[in-house]
Amino acid sequence: MPSVPRLMLTSARPSASATPTAQLGHDPKQVTYARNPVGRGSGSGASARLVARPGPSLLSVVAPAYNEETLLGHFVERVRAALDPLNIPFEIVLVNDGSTDDSLRVMDRLAESDGRITIVNLSRNFGKETALTAGIAHARGDAVLVLDADLQDPPELAAQFLAAYCEGYDMVYG
Repeated sequence: MPSVPRLMLTSARPSASATPTAQLGHDPKQVTYARNPVGRGSGSGASARLVARPGPSLLSVVAPAYNEETLLGHFVERVRAALDPLNIPFEIVLVNDGSTDDSLRVMDRLAESDGRITIVNLSRNFGKETALTAGIAHARGDAVLVLDADLQDPPELAAQFLAAYCEGYDMVYG
């Protein structure tokens, strides 16, 4: 069974053509690209063509969180440190997945200090997939970077993901 992608940058507005895909490892020295060789819906087996594009006009970082009060501040600091040098506008969408600790209060404080932070508060714990769906639904960017708020996914790889996105990949995962 293939592993589930943990880091994903995906176009919020997918093209009508095939979906080229790039896979990046967690080790920045070991980057592997894989293309989807079949055109979407074509069934012809034709290779997908990459078309370079500029970076997103707004990048949305979506992060589901469940009982992460102790890590949220560090998570936001690392996301800022990774994205600020890239000189692209970004927002951080923090999704509180029914936490029973002070995660929501910490999110509120972070949002008060940084206007780029949006909070989505779920009424109870629905699970990571539903939290991601809610976060993506509230994202305003034309590209979305999905990261876990517990920092199991390194925000420092964002530059590599964005580079593959700019090469024309619709989805980048690793």
